Amino acid sequence: MAAAAGTPTDPFDKWNTDFDAEDAACDKLKAEADNAKRLQLEALGLETKCAASLAKLRKALQLSKADLDELKKKKLISGEQHQGGSDKVQGRSEKLKKVASTLPLQKSNLLIFWLGSVDVNLASNSDRIKYKQEYEEHKLIYTYCIMTVAVLSMLLNFYLGKPFRLVDSLFHVMLVCFYGSITLREHIMIANGSNIRGWWLTHHHIAIFLSWTMMVWPSGFTYVEFHFQFMVFSVFLAIVQVLQFRYQLGKIYKERALGKQPSVDITSDMPAKADAKDWLFVPLLVFNGLVYAFQVYNAFTLFILWGHPLCAEWQVPLVGLMMIVLAIGNTVTVYRIVSAKFRKPKTR
Repeated sequence: MAAAAGTPTDPFDKWNTDFDAEDAACDKLKAEADNAKRLQLEALGLETKCAASLAKLRKALQLSKADLDELKKKKLISGEQHQGGSDKVQGRSEKLKKVASTLPLQKSNLLIFWLGSVDVNLASNSDRIKYKQEYEEHKLIYTYCIMTVAVLSMLLNFYLGKPFRLVDSLFHVMLVCFYGSITLREHIMIANGSNIRGWWLTHHHIAIFLSWTMMVWPSGFTYVEFHFQFMVFSVFLAIVQVLQFRYQLGKIYKERALGKQPSVDITSDMPAKADAKDWLFVPLLVFNGLVYAFQVYNAFTLFILWGHPLCAEWQVPLVGLMMIVLAIGNTVTVYRIVSAKFRKPKTR
């Protein structure tokens, strides 16, 4: 005999019971999401309040330091008292730096231009480290692709006896995309407390313009003469970058395994920031020096070509100028980082 309608064995009643249970779970989830949003808004309000307090305390610290120096200048305090006060000022400064590192920074004009008012602040330090790791992996994969296209361009040049412009154009477009993407990512990292030197951002902008200039360089005498040398340089640069990126990823994995907090600095500073006791320190520093020397050699070659009777392209001196600027900027920046690294222990 069939079961009567409305009894627990009725299939529709069973479906309805299950649906009501899921509906209750949906209501619970909505309440939790609303609560999370409320806490997030409260946190944003607290962050704004903390940022304002931080600015006030920094200003007060500057005034305190100025007052202390004024007291010493008027000889109202002894040298020992001034040193003690200076140590306190330094201690307060370090505390404020630690507080600042936990707060989101103001977005750069570049991020505002490209992304608008999108919030790029990462909630926790673990999220920042994860983003740093993804940044390194992005550079590594992209560099492998760029190196592959550069080698292909060299092989086609050798086989055809002249550059194959379609592959060359692809290579330069990839360079523009690569430097454009890492520039945006580094601005996001800066907005989340990463200490990235301004030169590396300038370097990326110059590299983007250099790639565009080479992409519109006509296939004349100077382009053919410089093409193979530039591709050899590009492959060598890619190899050095791969070594740096893999080294940096290895450091992140190692520090995580040891329970340490990995650094959020970028690999451009890596040879200088590496441990001097690490066996890779000197080789990586030497390889970077060779890259910078190669850039100078590229510039020298281009300036020689500029004086050739068959040279009629404006790209030749411009690319040469950008090469020498990149070489000088890279060398000076890395020298300053290495010098600061080896001076620091002496000041302790």
